[in-house]
Amino acid sequence: MVYITVFNIVLTLHGHVRPNLIKVGAVLNKTLSDCELDAEFSQVFSPDITSICWNLDDIKLMPGQNSLSNSSTTISVEKLSDVTMALAVSASEQRRDRTTSCDYCAHPFEACQKIRICASPYVYKTDFIVEGYGSVPVTNGDPKWLPTRVEAFIAAQVKLMKPAEIHICNGSWSEADYLASVLERKGMLERLGAHDNVFVARTDPRDAMERRTFIVTKNSEEVQKKYVIPFAMGPIGGRYSINAVQLTDSPFVVLNMRLLTRVSSSIWDAIGNADFVRCVHSIGRPRPVTVVNKYNIWSFGSSFGENAFLGTKSLGLRLASYRGWKEGWLAMNAALIAIKGPSGKEVFGCVALPKGVGKTEIATMTPTLQGWQVQLLGDDIAWIRCGPNGKLYASAPANGLFACPDDASPDKNENIFKMLSKNAILVNCATTSKGRFHWEALEKFLEDDEKVTDWKRQEWTPEQKRSPAHMNCHYTVLTSSAPNVHPSWELSTGVPLSFHNFTA
Repeated sequence: MVYITVFNIVLTLHGHVRPNLIKVGAVLNKTLSDCELDAEFSQVFSPDITSICWNLDDIKLMPGQNSLSNSSTTISVEKLSDVTMALAVSASEQRRDRTTSCDYCAHPFEACQKIRICASPYVYKTDFIVEGYGSVPVTNGDPKWLPTRVEAFIAAQVKLMKPAEIHICNGSWSEADYLASVLERKGMLERLGAHDNVFVARTDPRDAMERRTFIVTKNSEEVQKKYVIPFAMGPIGGRYSINAVQLTDSPFVVLNMRLLTRVSSSIWDAIGNADFVRCVHSIGRPRPVTVVNKYNIWSFGSSFGENAFLGTKSLGLRLASYRGWKEGWLAMNAALIAIKGPSGKEVFGCVALPKGVGKTEIATMTPTLQGWQVQLLGDDIAWIRCGPNGKLYASAPANGLFACPDDASPDKNENIFKMLSKNAILVNCATTSKGRFHWEALEKFLEDDEKVTDWKRQEWTPEQKRSPAHMNCHYTVLTSSAPNVHPSWELSTGVPLSFHNFTA
């Protein structure tokens, strides 16, 4: 089974106009009279008349006869096995809730409306061939896009992990919808009806905290599918951005990585012949390892937070710290914010706080002082460089926020709850019968008839002493969804720093 793509052709059949992503295949032992009338024919090729390519408007189906014809030519066949039909695949279902015009990347150009291409996870069915091992089916994406060094990296991991199939991610919304639906069917994600595209995941109680230990192993368990995630920390193609490729066997990790980093097929062009950071994650016993001098990151075991989302702390902070030391810049665990006063003067600065102290709350705060404004560029990691003018410039490489809600509530953290109302993933929080997320600080917002299920899927009431959410409950959202996001948050060269706050 192979696939081809035809541009600038619109198929009209039985009153339906469909975009044409062409799937080419053979139908055995079927005459035209057996063919269903709602099948969609776009082009017809005969093994003996390969040069004929009719216009779609001229093609006529002739039920009851063993022929396909247009206004000037008729091809007679005894079986449809003698004819290869191009079947158009509808893209309408794949373009639901799209905020972009391109199915192949999360940061698209304005596409021509005459050319629409479906980004179904079943677009490509081909093989990734590894010398000395064999071939592995590729169920999404085309391995021909991959740079040579990426191919070598994937081939080495295929030999080690022996996946049954490979899914090359593109970061599109349609791909995210597909993966979310897969996890929903497996019971790994719960969609919250009170919000727009917001999900809650509950992990195994033994996999709810970060761990900093090491493991060395010769083999890995054979898994059903490996996901190849091309991503960038920093704007794609940016001067100081770091490109990376992560292999994982968890679709949950893919969904979070596309929020926290910039996942796109454009990464293949950005990498080209250059080097990249190699990240490997697999489910097993939690043992994250970072080999800084070789730009390798391995995480074996956990699917929770920074143990599995290797673009954040593992790459953006730990590995970047080593790279910055070698190249003369600094990676810091700090929020990057802009403050504007009543006079209109704006300054940028970093707020370096220990983990769990409130960097996200500061970055998303709404000042009570009249005329003052705080805007968000990043809440966790800042890369700082010295510019040619001698000033310090900082950029926030992450594409999203991965934070703990702690005691957040709508009356104290309005911007956080606006972000969590759409396109968010929460982990190990409680849920309510009204389709809302819940933790202790939200107890006063519960309705009288609203029931709560805690993070262990047990019924919970306010009278119980235990907390309904795990102490390390987290959420993942896009930085662009923050109401107070700064227009220059993706500036690749960074913004000039006017202050730096350190708190022990």
